[in-house]
Amino acid sequence: MSRDRFAGSSRAIAAQDSTGHVGRAKGFLGVGGDAGRAASMPFPLEVGAAEAGHVALAVGAAGVVTLARVTLLARWPEFKEATDISNRQVLTPLQGVDLLQVSAFPALGEELLFRGTLLPAVGADWRGVTVAGIVFGALHISGGRNPAFAVWSGSVGILYGALAVVTNDLYAPILAHTIANLASATIWQAENLLKENS
Repeated sequence: MSRDRFAGSSRAIAAQDSTGHVGRAKGFLGVGGDAGRAASMPFPLEVGAAEAGHVALAVGAAGVVTLARVTLLARWPEFKEATDISNRQVLTPLQGVDLLQVSAFPALGEELLFRGTLLPAVGADWRGVTVAGIVFGALHISGGRNPAFAVWSGSVGILYGALAVVTNDLYAPILAHTIANLASATIWQAENLLKENS
């Protein structure tokens, strides 16, 4: 057995079926055999043009989420109220590395659970994306957050799910989620600092 086949390299992994046919393993969502990722390996080990494109998609998705959040905060009082309650509980004492950690670790855990586990279990298509997004939104209604916040979270969860399906990896939604969390936290803290100083 070659080192590539055994180590789960991002290059094509040969798989032999009962007829002796050798084919390519499918990606983490069970699609995209030509992507050459092992079914159990959602993270590519090599970085190439495709992964650079995934980073660009992640940054774009984070930009869309951040712009939409800022717009909705200005126009949707229930969403602003829930966001303020949630952010006040978590973000008020944080700075620097703590802010980065509170942005990255929940993104990592949530993406592994919702887009890395639930979505492929339901199906790597619009149904899986939708179900994972709705469940993600429903679980964001606790801790002083309201249905408006759940609708927002569900919508963002659908975007992150679509990103996972399009890229066939979890790097893109994890990165997008982390950047959007960090941008949201930074904007919220800056706005509250301005209020305190005025």
